[in-house]
Amino acid sequence: MKKTLSVLLCLLLTVSLMAGCGSKEKIETEPASQSEAASAADEKPMEPAAPINGKEKYDIDATCYQEGFYRIGQDMPEGEYMVLALGMMGTMRLATDEKMEDDSILMSEVFTHNTVVTACTGEFLRLESAIAIPMGEWPAELVISVPEDGDAVLMVGYDIPEGAYILSPNSLERLGVYGEYTIFYSSRYDKTHNGTYVKEATPITLEKGEYLWINHCRLEAA
Repeated sequence: MKKTLSVLLCLLLTVSLMAGCGSKEKIETEPASQSEAASAADEKPMEPAAPINGKEKYDIDATCYQEGFYRIGQDMPEGEYMVLALGMMGTMRLATDEKMEDDSILMSEVFTHNTVVTACTGEFLRLESAIAIPMGEWPAELVISVPEDGDAVLMVGYDIPEGAYILSPNSLERLGVYGEYTIFYSSRYDKTHNGTYVKEATPITLEKGEYLWINHCRLEAA
């Protein structure tokens, strides 16, 4: 069992790699205001919500898709991606239409640490204050630890072993802020296995291949 089950106050990755992220070009048909914002995003240093191995920046030897707007299958390949927040929180939207109107939205996530998403050819992805890394390039040594001060998505069998666990609310419970969790079958998040608010010690069972979304909770092996 990995030693990542203890309570942590921030997102930590266990091993530092020496090469930095390489950005990908964004589509040229982007509106001028978005292009300017994307250009500015490429120039400014990345500031993650929490350090990795005590460092100030993400230091991962993998393809990194920076903040911007992407056509899946054209600007970036379809597949599963690890999405990491920059700054206080990140935003990710996945839609079937480039205008991203409400009826075309497949996913719209605001997160403090990370999320995982599978994007398919023909869909459109927008990243704000976030970067995306193909899971096929995500270093096997890196795991997402359990954050107590925000939310994260943990992959069962990768970030944490399958098995029985106990979820408990964090210290914000006294302020009326309860923990939350949901177990999904895939990173398309279209099928939910279980989920609820965490107001007291709550037992859960996780199986390999599932995705655990956790928010303001402590997670311990049962």
